[in-house]
Amino acid sequence: MAAGLPTACVVGSGSWGTAFAGLMASQAAEVRLWCRSAEVASAVNATRRNPRHLTSYELPCNVIATSDAAAALCAVEAVVLALPSTHLRDVCRKNNLFLFADGARLGYALTSKKNTVTLAELAACCDVFYIGGNK
Repeated sequence: MAAGLPTACVVGSGSWGTAFAGLMASQAAEVRLWCRSAEVASAVNATRRNPRHLTSYELPCNVIATSDAAAALCAVEAVVLALPSTHLRDVCRKNNLFLFADGARLGYALTSKKNTVTLAELAACCDVFYIGGNK
């Protein structure tokens, strides 16, 4: 393990979540991959591969899959949300996670002539948002 986090959690075991968990494994002592399906979690732990997504990608030994949200999120230093956007708000609320929206792309999108989202609507979708420098 490279210097980094003791424990992290990736919420979502689709292609993006699976790949991110594998990459994050070099930066954390343990990465918990929260899977919606107990069968997928079992298969990942038994074979080191996700049977549904990126099936040929072998996950490092320090990636531990679980379908138990409480176990996945307990005492972690970082949480990465790798979910479809339609599920983000519900998953965050159910698990007491803050949802942040930030960055230059957000500001650009809000000022686009084709934008139909207001700041009030954005505020209703997330817990924290900010537009500005991040360096």
